[in-house]
Amino acid sequence: MTIRAGRRSEVLAETRELQTRITTTLRGGRQRLAQTRTLLEISAELFALSNLLAGDVGRYNLADAYGYAAWTCAQEADSDAARALVLCAQSKTARWETRYRHAAELAGRGFELNATTSRGRVLLAVSEATALQSCGDVTTAYEAMERAQRAREEYSAADEAADAWSCTRARQATYALQVDFGARDPAAMLRSVQDADDAWTDGDQWVYGTWAQVRIGAALAHVMTGEPEGAAAELAPVFDLGAEYRVVTIIGRMAEVGRRLGHTRYKGDRRAADLAERIRAFQTGSLEHKAITAPGVP
Repeated sequence: MTIRAGRRSEVLAETRELQTRITTTLRGGRQRLAQTRTLLEISAELFALSNLLAGDVGRYNLADAYGYAAWTCAQEADSDAARALVLCAQSKTARWETRYRHAAELAGRGFELNATTSRGRVLLAVSEATALQSCGDVTTAYEAMERAQRAREEYSAADEAADAWSCTRARQATYALQVDFGARDPAAMLRSVQDADDAWTDGDQWVYGTWAQVRIGAALAHVMTGEPEGAAAELAPVFDLGAEYRVVTIIGRMAEVGRRLGHTRYKGDRRAADLAERIRAFQTGSLEHKAITAPGVP
């Protein structure tokens, strides 16, 4: 089953509709045993996708609940492929909850479970890498990035579905950016930015979230080297994103740029102050901010 990338509200609505239909079918009990297992595998993926979507707007308790439901379905289906996708989703939520070591362990388990299929394998490896980087283990993080590259080379990129579990060349570069940042290497960060831009030039799938993270990564590298004007140029088109696109991933990366602009090297720098103010305004208009401030949100 493949659910195409799109606006989160639309994807979530589609996911809920499919989940309702599957639940109704399972409760009807008219399918064969093999069909039941297939339906449970699909249900596991749908719950895992809901986990990702809830995490993207900062609703981590809800994301964890979806993750638990996804794992239950994967276990009932006795499917390693489904378990791997669930672990991939749970790893991302754990990273945003700052449970980095646990996030790395989840992704690593998923990578091992997914040894017989390419689906999600690259994404699991790069997810482990970024979690390890967040733990301060940059050396092992780079080793995980090497595993991701080997996994990519094991199958044709043409066979890669454009869904939540795919990791295109450009998306892989965003994870490399994070590891490069952990290594405090702005030159390597800009090389990863170039890798992503080259991938798009070569026809790689363009996704707004990946593109935004690349531009923010480039801005962060410029801020680290004392070039706020270069950072502002990279961020200018990102600031135009509507609220529905300002998900936790993007806001989190943008926040790091803001923190770096508060460094003493930028004291009294009007360019840095103006950029920091634009970042604060961007964050205020995010999905995460709206979710937190909305009345009655569970």
